[in-house]
Amino acid sequence: MRSLRMNNVYLLERLTKADRGEYAGFVVLADSETEARHLASGEGGSGQRETEYWLDPVMTSCELIDVENDPAGIILSDFNAG
Repeated sequence: MRSLRMNNVYLLERLTKADRGEYAGFVVLADSETEARHLASGEGGSGQRETEYWLDPVMTSCELIDVENDPAGIILSDFNAG
């Protein structure tokens, strides 16, 4: 049986309103804020601007909200379909 390591639960949110076809936020399990931002950027868009957006602390917030004993990954995303 594989043992699970502790991961932090992060809430990532845009600091500006999401346009149609953009993500407004994520809840992510990750080891660090850097990993959380990279997970969000990998899911958060196909374009260069949208991908880099989640890595930028001036454009997005990343708040530690809990700790869980589960593998890293995205728990919830908020996508504005329009």
